[in-house]
Amino acid sequence: MKQKSNKSSKPSFKKRLGQHHIVNKGILTPMIDFLSPSHRLVIEVGAGGGVLTELLLEARADVIAIEYDLEWAIYLRKKITNRSLKIVTADFLCLDISSLPPFVVCGNLPFNIASQIILKTLRSPNVERAAFMVQKEVAYRLIAKQGDSNRSAFSVITELYSEVRILKHVKRTSFIPPPKVDSAIVGFKKKQNTLHHKKQLEDLIFSFFRYKRKKIAKIAKTLGYHNLSLPHGVSNLRPHQLSLNDWIKISDIINSH
Repeated sequence: MKQKSNKSSKPSFKKRLGQHHIVNKGILTPMIDFLSPSHRLVIEVGAGGGVLTELLLEARADVIAIEYDLEWAIYLRKKITNRSLKIVTADFLCLDISSLPPFVVCGNLPFNIASQIILKTLRSPNVERAAFMVQKEVAYRLIAKQGDSNRSAFSVITELYSEVRILKHVKRTSFIPPPKVDSAIVGFKKKQNTLHHKKQLEDLIFSFFRYKRKKIAKIAKTLGYHNLSLPHGVSNLRPHQLSLNDWIKISDIINSH
């Protein structure tokens, strides 16, 4: 169903909420192509002025638009009248999304909480895929592979749950107001894995990366894992040099003690 648009004065942008809205909807085409949202349930995080929302509706998606800022939520409701759009004024990080049917997630994320939103999304078993606009630096961390100096606990845990790639680089001038750095659209295709101790594995990875400049054997002792028989070849490596499979092996060894 074609959406009707009403003119309404826009609310002001709030710096404390990290609001930077996309100017040109054409920039978001790679996100729409990746999500294939037609006749799917889509959760949009931080709908703002509705540029992405309109594209999703044009693609015949059923959209739940999450907007924390009440003023922008009211603006969006006045701007777009479409039965396929539901607007929820809430903090996405506080919402229970576990009971929803399979869905995809997308959004232009506030820089200060992007990693939290991404991790919540990836941990949700009913999410099929996701695509987010994030700060370029965050994008490089997300895709960082074994041995890359950008690799972090965030990188490894992203790899645990998904196949991730950059869909498009976006200049800072593409936003109002323009942020201080460039951005990128990142796509996540969820993996089907059978690991039963993912939470424990995540905790282990985060704890080791707190000492990312030290070698694995020394970190293990620092964390109280004495006389640990580490997998062959990892003792003298630093956390960013380990593969996901290495981390799974270390976790299994610790669990067996």
